[in-house]
Amino acid sequence: MTTTGRNLLAIALLSLITLGSWWLARQAGTASDYRPPPHTPDYTLDRFSAVTTGPDGRPERRLGATRMVHFPDDDSTEVTAPRMVFYDPPRPPWRVRSERGRITGDKSLVELQGRVEIDRRGDTGVAPMHIVTRDLRIRPEQEYAETDAEVDARSDGSRVRARGLQAWFGGPLRMRLLSNVRGRYEVE
Repeated sequence: MTTTGRNLLAIALLSLITLGSWWLARQAGTASDYRPPPHTPDYTLDRFSAVTTGPDGRPERRLGATRMVHFPDDDSTEVTAPRMVFYDPPRPPWRVRSERGRITGDKSLVELQGRVEIDRRGDTGVAPMHIVTRDLRIRPEQEYAETDAEVDARSDGSRVRARGLQAWFGGPLRMRLLSNVRGRYEVE
């Protein structure tokens, strides 16, 4: 083979390698082209507790859970075994717990999923209360909760069952039972 033939072969081979490298780079993309799959968590926390305080610095509510997973695509948070406390001085606080939950990105809605228990201990002039339901939606800023599920509420020997509940925890408790209400009341 002549020198010119060898040069042409080398140029053709280099051109082929260059074209192959360019094609492979286009197929693989670059690091800046990487996009994580939708709804992929960006961080997690184990055994956390967060307190929201009022203008006077006193606690208004607390949220804790055994695990928290945050999703940047919609800024939502999923929690395992969440526990919420609504402080209402001078009355005892309301304590809410469930199996799992989800908090919207704007933090305006907490969806407690699975079995939900709501408790308040008794105190002077305040009867103890124990409520069991499922799938409770809470609007923390309004201290408001609601569910469409079955509700079983007990207090000092009295018991009420219903389907659906609306409850306002701030100030004196107000509850609206939505349908199929059945109760037994103990009178002193």
